[in-house]
Amino acid sequence: MTAESLALAPDALRDAFYRGLAKANQDFREVTRMFGPGALDVTLHPAGTGPFTGADIRLKKQYLRRPT
Repeated sequence: MTAESLALAPDALRDAFYRGLAKANQDFREVTRMFGPGALDVTLHPAGTGPFTGADIRLKKQYLRRPT
């Protein structure tokens, strides 16, 4: 799945995630006081690829990482 297949430009997709998280999650909403949508880096990966390749579903992993 790509941003194009969702008919959204990458910036529009990032902004949609930001608004959705801010609406649904109180902790994220509090953090939005410190940064705007531009602080998010949204990358789409096909199922089973990217950071989820070979993931063991029994283990909770950290999927967020600091930008390099």
